[in-house]
Amino acid sequence: MYNSKKGAMFGMDARISLAIFGSLSVITGASIHSAILDSNATKLLTNMQEVGKAYAQYVLDNREGLYPTATSSPSKYILRSADMVVKHATYGTRNWNGPYIDYPVSAHYLLYPDYNNLHIMILSRDDTSWGETTKWADGICSAGKKCGLWVHINGIDDLDLIKEVDNKVDGGDGSTAGKFKYTDYISANGTYTINYMFDVADNPND
Repeated sequence: MYNSKKGAMFGMDARISLAIFGSLSVITGASIHSAILDSNATKLLTNMQEVGKAYAQYVLDNREGLYPTATSSPSKYILRSADMVVKHATYGTRNWNGPYIDYPVSAHYLLYPDYNNLHIMILSRDDTSWGETTKWADGICSAGKKCGLWVHINGIDDLDLIKEVDNKVDGGDGSTAGKFKYTDYISANGTYTINYMFDVADNPND
């Protein structure tokens, strides 16, 4: 004779098992997403730090504390990051020992493989007036401001990734403060420009 109570208990056990399995799947999925986000943020931050170190070595070898500027506007604040890869006829005459880093070159700047363009900028530091929707161009180190050397990458569309990098650098203090700042990208809606300060700099107006 069929035991209905036993069958009901079996059905309940199955539903509980499925519920537990479903919960574990959600938890596991969230953990995997978090781990991937952490890994990608670490990679992006490490790459920016390596660019900063490479540029510092390039300047030390070739420019004796001077920063070679680009030819595009505002040229005083955009530096020749491409010279880390390709020796410039004028700027690389002292002791060029490159390439200092391995990135594709376009004009005076580099191309960051996963996103868009990579620049070295002289932007203001200790300055919360730029970031978020206020574009990087408002952060140029005009007269009287404290300056920093910033790795600048544009075309990033993953805000969660950006915020995770900000958390690693500045404890998640937001887009306008600290050594890592992010702004809307001027040329492409829905993407961002990230800026990581790797060193202080003299004000080019001095």
